[in-house]
Amino acid sequence: MRMGLAISRSGVRAVAVCRGRKVWVAERMLDDVAHLRTALAELAGERPRAARRVRVVIEHDLCEVKVLRNLPPVSLAKLREIVALQASRWFLANGTDPATMVAPLGRGQGAVAAATDPALLRAVADGCRDAGLRLIGVTPAAVAFAATLPDGAHERIVGDRRETIHVSKRKVTALRRSVARMRDASAGDDADRAPMLAATVRGVPGFPIPRRL
Repeated sequence: MRMGLAISRSGVRAVAVCRGRKVWVAERMLDDVAHLRTALAELAGERPRAARRVRVVIEHDLCEVKVLRNLPPVSLAKLREIVALQASRWFLANGTDPATMVAPLGRGQGAVAAATDPALLRAVADGCRDAGLRLIGVTPAAVAFAATLPDGAHERIVGDRRETIHVSKRKVTALRRSVARMRDASAGDDADRAPMLAATVRGVPGFPIPRRL
């Protein structure tokens, strides 16, 4: 049995999955991301005892995702170092050095990269450990969704935002966000599908998981 968590600025959605079937769902609203560890502890206390492994996806309001072009032909380790050291070149730093992740798209095609607040990753990692959960990955939601989609352009509605994700070989090759002015109410919010995705997706890149201090 696996657990999936989807974290946004407004709340945490959780699901437990057994043999591909949803067996438990829960949600905690957040009035401040600083309360994330408390929310994780509460959800972990309610989860089925057999759900001990968890993957987390982070939504767009807490995580920037970019497709980077014209990158030097270097090893993945070196590319990660370059993006981490030059994060402010591509991402909004907000006065801190963001945590970053990089996944190459192929020779000469650039890479998909993401950045988030390292304090958020710390809260996720420590909160899961304190709750007795084994954290197996923390991934941007757009990157996780791309891993489940066929080649082409796909749209996600998350709150009042529309994400257009271009996918090739299960990787994000372009990403555009806009205000979702009109939508079919029956389609629902794709953020509701994110916890199930977190629990079931395999082999997706993610942020480095912080070690306990």
